[in-house]
Amino acid sequence: MNDVAVKQSKTLTQYDIANLLNRFAGKHHDYVEIVDVQKNRLTIEKYPLLQDIEASIKSHQQTANFNKVNK
Repeated sequence: MNDVAVKQSKTLTQYDIANLLNRFAGKHHDYVEIVDVQKNRLTIEKYPLLQDIEASIKSHQQTANFNKVNK
């Protein structure tokens, strides 16, 4: 009877959200998002519009960094 299978849920419950709120208390600088980089890459490759958005964001960031350095 002690052999209990545990299923990992990917759905946040109210308990999970309350714990996050208590832990970070709205301080965004203490929060680090854990992402699945490979899954994100595959999703971006699957949808062409996301590829365009990603390219646009990178271009904008590079321009902003260039302008910041050359001030």
